[in-house]
Amino acid sequence: MKKGCCIGCAAVLVVAVVIAGFLFYLMFGDHTEVTTDISYYQALSGEVEGPNALPVLGEQRDNPCPYVLPKLAELEPYEDMRYRYQAHRMGPFEAHAYIVIVRYAEADYYARKEQALKDYALWEAEEWEKETYHMVPEFSMDGFDFRCIEGGSYPHAMLFIGTSDESREIAYIYFYDGDLDVISAGMEGFIREETGWDSIR
Repeated sequence: MKKGCCIGCAAVLVVAVVIAGFLFYLMFGDHTEVTTDISYYQALSGEVEGPNALPVLGEQRDNPCPYVLPKLAELEPYEDMRYRYQAHRMGPFEAHAYIVIVRYAEADYYARKEQALKDYALWEAEEWEKETYHMVPEFSMDGFDFRCIEGGSYPHAMLFIGTSDESREIAYIYFYDGDLDVISAGMEGFIREETGWDSIR
């Protein structure tokens, strides 16, 4: 009888530890969720669901996007379009990245590029607190020339626009993290590590 009781207690303890570990992981673990549902970008740009509040995996947040993002209809006519939304959670902290890459025919690309660079002003470089990190407003990677666009709240809300003459593509990357204090990996490293860029390229 005592042996059976001990086995039962051990089983209950194991189950309790597993449940506690699962709950701890849900509350404090590192989670990344990804979708290619373009409706998240449409909500962010204000094309659907009213004002451009931050759409986060099925819900609308009160954090408005500080940028006027192009609506899908404004990006046409394009040959191809790829989209990726990533929500990264670590405990109570969240980061959100929206990427749209649009490819144009040669006859349309340069006019679209010129218009995009005209519509979105370059953010001037500034020196920020904490060490001597600098925001680099222009950088290149993977054949794209990127610009960090003014109007956000560095480093919490940022818009990057990249143009590639080789592939005739224009990339729009919007990033939001209300808790981020500084970018320490450089802008290229930041884009790769925090937005899921490599997964959509």
